[in-house]
Amino acid sequence: MKRILEFISQYLQTEGGLDYLKNISEENDIEKIKERFEEFKRYSVLLRKKNFSLPDFKKLEAGTSISRYFVWFRNYLRYVIEIRREIENLKEDADLYLPFDYEILSFYQKLEMTFDDEGNIKDTASQALREIREKKRELYQEIERRIKISIEKYKKENILRDEEIYYKEGRFTICLKTLPQNVKLIAYSRSGESYFVEPEDIVTLNSKFRHYEDMEKEEERKIVNQVFSEYNDLKEEISELVYYISKLDYYTSLFLFTNKISGEIPQFGKEKKFKLINTYHPLLKIKLQNKCVPYTIEIPEEESVLLVTGPNGGGKTTFLETIYLLIEMIKRGIPVPSSSQSYFYIPEKIFMAGFEERSKIEEGFSSFTLYLEEIKKSFSESFKDKLVLLDEFMGNTDPEEGGNLGIGILREYRDKNIKTICATHNDKIKSYLREEKGVLISAFTLDLEALSPTYKIEVMKISPSYALLVARKCNLPESIFEKMPESTEIIDRIYRMKAEIDKEKKELEKERENLKKEREKLESEYKKELKRKIEEWNKEISKILKEFEEKKDKRILKKAIQKIEEKKSEVEERIPSRLEIGSFYSVKESSVTGKLLEIKGDKAVLDVKGKKMEVPVSYLREPVEEKIHKEIDINLYSIPLPSRVLSIRGMEKEEAEELVERFLYDARAAGYNEVRIVHGEGKGILKKMVFDVIKNIDFVEEYFHPSWNEGGDGVTVIRFKKT
Repeated sequence: MKRILEFISQYLQTEGGLDYLKNISEENDIEKIKERFEEFKRYSVLLRKKNFSLPDFKKLEAGTSISRYFVWFRNYLRYVIEIRREIENLKEDADLYLPFDYEILSFYQKLEMTFDDEGNIKDTASQALREIREKKRELYQEIERRIKISIEKYKKENILRDEEIYYKEGRFTICLKTLPQNVKLIAYSRSGESYFVEPEDIVTLNSKFRHYEDMEKEEERKIVNQVFSEYNDLKEEISELVYYISKLDYYTSLFLFTNKISGEIPQFGKEKKFKLINTYHPLLKIKLQNKCVPYTIEIPEEESVLLVTGPNGGGKTTFLETIYLLIEMIKRGIPVPSSSQSYFYIPEKIFMAGFEERSKIEEGFSSFTLYLEEIKKSFSESFKDKLVLLDEFMGNTDPEEGGNLGIGILREYRDKNIKTICATHNDKIKSYLREEKGVLISAFTLDLEALSPTYKIEVMKISPSYALLVARKCNLPESIFEKMPESTEIIDRIYRMKAEIDKEKKELEKERENLKKEREKLESEYKKELKRKIEEWNKEISKILKEFEEKKDKRILKKAIQKIEEKKSEVEERIPSRLEIGSFYSVKESSVTGKLLEIKGDKAVLDVKGKKMEVPVSYLREPVEEKIHKEIDINLYSIPLPSRVLSIRGMEKEEAEELVERFLYDARAAGYNEVRIVHGEGKGILKKMVFDVIKNIDFVEEYFHPSWNEGGDGVTVIRFKKT
C-alpha cells in the first residue's frame, strides 16, 4: 500500500496535502467508506472543470522578520481568495470546497493596508502613524530649506565637501573639509578629512524630528504587535483554511491518480464474496497500461476457499497482491482499477502468509515458522470479518507432510467460514480439495505452444506448476536437465505429451469446423445439381410426350419409359440398397470417407477421422474398402522407466534423503514390486536414514539386508505391498 500512497503523493502540491494523505487511515465501516467515495465524486465534478494550482502554507519560523512573514501570509490569502473566486466562476458552491471566514477576510484587508511588498508599514496602518509621518515630512521640508542656505554659505568659504544632506546619529548634517568655529560636530570620517556638522539654526528642528521618529517607531511596534495578536486569535480559522486547501490538494492528486489507473468506484460490502470484472493490479496498470492483463473471476459467498494453481511465474502472487491492495484502497476511499460492477468483500482484518518480512527471517525465524504463526493468528484473533491470503502454501516444507497439513488447514478455514484465497503448487492439496464443497478451484493458464504464461485465471480448472517447462523457457544450461533423476524426465515428457495433445486437440477442432463447412458446401452443390437434372429430365420427357401426342406411336412411349428408367438408374447409381452400421461409405461427389455410426431420420452420422459428420443418407455410396486410420496411441511415446537400484554411497544425508524418497515413489508408480538401495556400511548414517524414510511410507511391505554375496549390510532390499 505504501507504493500506492507514494504514487498519489507525486501529484501533491503542498505539505498540507501530504499530511492529509498520511492521515487517511483504513476504514472498516461500510457507510463511512461510502461517504468517502461520495466526497471524491463531489470533488471530481469540480476538478473535471479545472485543475487548480495551490499555495503551500508555512509557519512563522524563528529568525524570520515578522513584517516579511505577514507580507508572505497576505500573498497566501490573496492566492486562496483567487481560488475561491475561480470556484464561484465555475458555478460551484465555493463554501463546500473552500469556506472563507469573515474574520480571515477582514484580517487580509488589514494586512493589505498595513504592509507594502517589501514589508514596510504603510501610512494607512493607523491614523496616529499617518499624523506622525505628516509632521515628520513637514519638519524635514523646513530642515532641508535651512540646510541648503548653510550649504551655500560654506560653499562660498570653500570648505564644503559636497552638497549632500547626511543623517548622522539621528541628526541632519552637512559635510565640510575643515571644522569652523561655533558649529556642532556630530561625526567625522575615518580618514579625519571630512567633518559632519549640524548647522546652528536646525538644532531645535533636528531634536523635534528625532522625537517624531521615536514616536513613529513606537507606533509601528504597536501596529505589528496588534497584527500579531490578531493573527494568533485567528489560528483556528487559519488552520481550517489550510485544512481545506490541503483537502483540495489531496483530492486533486487522487483525481489525477485515478485517471492514471482508469479507476472506478466498485460495489463493496460485508458479504463474503468477490466479483472481479476487468480488474487490474494498480502498479502494473500504471507500468503496462493497455498491455496489462485483467482478472475476471467470481468467488461466490458459499465458496469459502479459493484454491489458485498455475505455473511458476504465472501470476498467482500478483493476483493475491491485487486483492489485498484493492481492498486497502477501497477502505481509504481510493477508486480502484476495476469495473464499477465488480464487488469486493471488505474484511475487518486481512491475514497474509507467504509475504514474510525479510527482517524477521534475519532475526532467526524460519519462513515456515512465520507462515504457521500467521495462520495461528488468523484463527485465534477475534475479528468478525476476516480474509486470509496464503501465497506459496505449504511450498516451504516436505510435500507429503505439508500436503496433509495444508488440507487440514484449508478445511478448517472452510468450516469456520473464513474467506481464504490460497495459491499452491502442492499436488496433494490440489487433488484432495478439487471436488470438496466450499472450495473453488482455479488456475492461471500457460500457453503451452509458446511456453509463456497468459496471466489469465479460470475457475474449475487445475494447472500443474510446469517447473521444467518454465526452466527450459528460461534457457538454463541443458546439462542441468541431463543430470536430473529419470523420474523427473518422465514428468517432463508427460507435460510435453499433454502439450502435444492439447495442440492436436486444437487442430482437430479446426478440422471439425472445416468438415462442417465442407458438408454445408456439399449439400448446397448437391441441391443445385439435383435441381439442374430435374429440369433437364422434365424438358426431355415433355419433348417425348409431345412427340407421342403428335404421332400416337407406342414405340415413342416405350422410348420415354426407357429414358425415365435410365435417369432413375443414373440417380440411384451406387446408392446402397442396405446400410450397415460400422461399414465404411464414401460421400457423393467428394473425397470424404467415413464409418457409419448411426442413422437419424434422413441423416447419416459418419466417423470421419475421429470426428462426427452428418450428411443426407442419399449422399452415401456403396461400401468402400475400410481405410486404416492412424490413431494417437499413448504407447507410442517411449518413456524410460526408473532403475530398480539406487546408489547413495558417499552422499550427504540431506541430499540422499530426498533422493531415496523420490526413488521409492517413482518405483512404485512404475509398477515394481521390489527395489534395492546401495548405501554402504560405513558409520551407518545413510543406512539409518534409509530405514527412517521407509518407516514413513505406507506402501512398503517389508525391508531387509540381502545375503553377504548380494551386498549384505551395505544394501537394503525394499518390497512393496501388492496393489
